[in-house]
Amino acid sequence: MNEPDERLDEVVEERRRFEVTGAVIALVVLATVAAFAFVVLGRSGETTTPLPTEVPSAVAGEPRLLTAVDLRSAPSGQVAIVARLLASEPILVLGRSEDGAWIALGPVSRPAVAGWVPVEQVEGIDVSQLPVLSDPRGGSTGVVPTLTPDLPDLHVEAAYARENRLRVSVTNQGAGDAVGRLLVSVNDGPPVPLDIARPGEPLRPGERADGGVPGGTVQIRSAIKVRVFLDPPTEAEDPDNNTWDGIVEPDAPNDIEILSVAAESATSGLVVTLRNNSPIPVTGTFTVSIREALPSTNLLERQIITGTIEAGVTARVEFPTLIGVDVNEIAIRLSSDGVDDASIANNVYPR
Repeated sequence: MNEPDERLDEVVEERRRFEVTGAVIALVVLATVAAFAFVVLGRSGETTTPLPTEVPSAVAGEPRLLTAVDLRSAPSGQVAIVARLLASEPILVLGRSEDGAWIALGPVSRPAVAGWVPVEQVEGIDVSQLPVLSDPRGGSTGVVPTLTPDLPDLHVEAAYARENRLRVSVTNQGAGDAVGRLLVSVNDGPPVPLDIARPGEPLRPGERADGGVPGGTVQIRSAIKVRVFLDPPTEAEDPDNNTWDGIVEPDAPNDIEILSVAAESATSGLVVTLRNNSPIPVTGTFTVSIREALPSTNLLERQIITGTIEAGVTARVEFPTLIGVDVNEIAIRLSSDGVDDASIANNVYPR
């Protein structure tokens, strides 16, 4: 082979080596780019996100309930319950009472429901920045009303129990004296004089009268309606706010017990003696059932009595047909309606 041919072969070989080297470099670059795209671009399209190790319970400053609460119809613990809210329910705060002790709010999921809760049961709010809302019972709205001279305005603040006896608190929000006897009607019953410290004396503007309702007792948690009147009747500034509707419950335990079981003679039947350990007379229906002791439990006899047992007084329930019965071979149970019996353990014999 001559010299020109040898030089041509060397050039061709050098070009081949260059092309192979370039191809390898290109493959390496492409592989690197592909890997980068997979790691970076591919991950950016993932739909799953790792959960944080600590999830906050609420956004800072967001109003929320500290516990489950009763939503009430007015800023008072003595009024009707509108709804029961769980601590987890999102809420919408509407405003506050004039004294700042109650917050008006409602559940976000139920826009038609709204009521009042104590301020200490809500957090995440600045009470001072909330608008003052009127008391639905007719209380102050923060705006001083224009009152008619010489006209009284009786307002029922609350009805409640003290030693399970019903009491009513009344204020005169008018500009004139409330002159005459204060009468009170419970559940649209006949008006009776409110038992106050100074009966018959004028109730001056801004003064409060607090007294018991004669014969009014609280045996069980229940809804009541209270209305107050003046005797003789007197024109009032606002006759609509002398009525109160709400829930009243006993503030002391009521209790009816089986005191004793005995036969007064060998030829007489059993007598079951009940005792009223309540601070008030209790009126209701009392059922006493006598059965054979276990394992039988056959009913021997049942007596039902209806009436009133005075406080601290006993009542006899007679079973004239149960003669010669061994009191150690029977089981007795007492049940009653219309009374919140605080101790069920003493409603059975033996115990």
